[in-house]
Amino acid sequence: MQKRFQTIDSLFNAGKPDTALNLLKNARPDIKSDDPLLSTYYCFIAEHNLTDTVARVLYADSAVSFFCHDARREKYPSEYARALLIKGDVCFAIKEYSTALQNYDNARNVMGSKGDDGVLAGKMANIYFGQGNFEVAARYWTKSFRQLEKSPAGYTPQHLFYLKQGTLDNAGITYERMNKLDSAIYFYNLDHALINAAETDGRINQEQLKNARIVLYDNLGGAYLKQNKLDSATKYLTTAAALPAKDSNGLRISLFLKLARLYQLNGNDKEAAASFEKSYQLLKLYGKTNARAKVFWYKNYAEFMFKQGNAAKAYQYQTEYIRLKDSLDSSFDKLRRVDVEKELNLIDQQNRLERLMQQARIEQLYVTAISIAAVVALVVIIIIARILRQSRKNHREAQERNVSLKITMQELEHANKNITRIMRVMAHDLRTPLSGIIGLASAVNEDKHLSSDNKHMVQLIENTGTRTLDMIDELLRTGLSDEKENIEKKPVDLKILLSDLIELLQFKADEKQLKINFDSTETIVAEVSYEKIWRVFSNIIANAIKFSHRGDTIQVNLSKKPGSKVVVVSVADNGIGIAEKEHNEVFEMFTEAKRVGTDGEKSFGLGLAISKRIVGLHKGRIWFESQPEKGTTFYIELPA
Repeated sequence: MQKRFQTIDSLFNAGKPDTALNLLKNARPDIKSDDPLLSTYYCFIAEHNLTDTVARVLYADSAVSFFCHDARREKYPSEYARALLIKGDVCFAIKEYSTALQNYDNARNVMGSKGDDGVLAGKMANIYFGQGNFEVAARYWTKSFRQLEKSPAGYTPQHLFYLKQGTLDNAGITYERMNKLDSAIYFYNLDHALINAAETDGRINQEQLKNARIVLYDNLGGAYLKQNKLDSATKYLTTAAALPAKDSNGLRISLFLKLARLYQLNGNDKEAAASFEKSYQLLKLYGKTNARAKVFWYKNYAEFMFKQGNAAKAYQYQTEYIRLKDSLDSSFDKLRRVDVEKELNLIDQQNRLERLMQQARIEQLYVTAISIAAVVALVVIIIIARILRQSRKNHREAQERNVSLKITMQELEHANKNITRIMRVMAHDLRTPLSGIIGLASAVNEDKHLSSDNKHMVQLIENTGTRTLDMIDELLRTGLSDEKENIEKKPVDLKILLSDLIELLQFKADEKQLKINFDSTETIVAEVSYEKIWRVFSNIIANAIKFSHRGDTIQVNLSKKPGSKVVVVSVADNGIGIAEKEHNEVFEMFTEAKRVGTDGEKSFGLGLAISKRIVGLHKGRIWFESQPEKGTTFYIELPA
């Protein structure tokens, strides 16, 4: 499909719009609704359907509307920029100049660091030329050619030739309008060299090259005519007239006008009259699209009639010239009144204001989400505090009981210890998701720019709060019945689970400038309890963060043992390690082998005991390898 569009583009550049449009219509049924070529299709029609203004506007709007989703704009920036440029061209054609500048500026922002490939500079040059600001226009044409010389990607050789050739012609015409004829001839000669090189290369259609030569020789001959170098003017103008070509768009109207002027200077009034007539016949066919040439025709023909002694006709054509010139000038009045620099500054200010307003809306959303999370955390803390106070109260009352109730008191003490155990487990398990919430809050405070990840970050906050509440509910419901507890297993993609968990914990790791690398060569599914295995991996990775030094890297791997149905997850850090004397104690509940993290983080001695119990319920095993001050690697082995 891409090659078909390149062929269509070449046909447009070769001056065969009818054939190109037919191919384009035939290609439409094969274009999917989510294919960026759909926008290219709309761009082609909006750019080349010059007769139906309403249709051009609708197709340009459709080209831009394809990118209504941010994801498409980010995935296809070049196509989006082109749609904005075409929309700008259509707005320019219907004299909505401020809207045209808005679209050009949006295209420039989309191109961003890639920069203008030369096309946008050319469009700005065209605006300044229409305003009569030829010096600025000439600078933009020169800039456009320099950028096109870098052979930007995305253009066929035919399209790039068309852009370069048109830019050089326009630069020459602009200098000619400033009466800087040497500079004009310089650019015309660059165009001549470009055409000769393209002819040698052989990739440009001969019809396209012939039309390019006619335009070039017309312009070059006209410049020499203004310098009164009649031999050079004759050489180029007569050569252009002799080249066989179809005047499908009034290609040689100005050429015959210049020949009429040349014949007058040579005293050949008969040939001059014939050239005027040829030019006039073309004007009758293509005058609507060659308004400026029509004005010059009436001006020059009035002068010719005056020199022929026909004052009445000279007056008649002079009057029509003045009327046409006033009409043409008035059509550009609105454009001349546009202060381009001021408009661009205003557009830039509006864009910045919109970005600031959107940032404020996103930040407000963050504040709301964080407030909800904070309220949830506060409620959980209050519940825990109340239960702990009640536990201590029960313990004091039990100690005051009569010796005769010693057995009962022991049972109460056992119950109180069980309650304390539950509460401590709850407090321990809450630390990781609450740390995620705190990490997200920190990210909001530090983020000064908006990005497409904002929605995802808010979702992470919601997921964290949900998992926190789920864990609390589960702990209160089951009471941690170690031996009798049943777990519900289901197929879980461990690669996705670990990816989501690491993304969440990275916020906590960022506080210590840690990087968590995750390596898995394949998708691995295991029959596990999602929430419990999440807790195991969370405990192990959180410990790696706690005992790693700032700036270190934590490596997480997921793989299958070759030739077996066993999954192995490893978490390796380069932290403080575990002393050999503590190796047998780290998996015990309420172990005394507690260590303080590298940033003073507290340890409760519960995480590894809980993890070992959960892995055991899954008929797996957990172990580690460690050297003091060199790091620790934990391994979790589960049935696949």
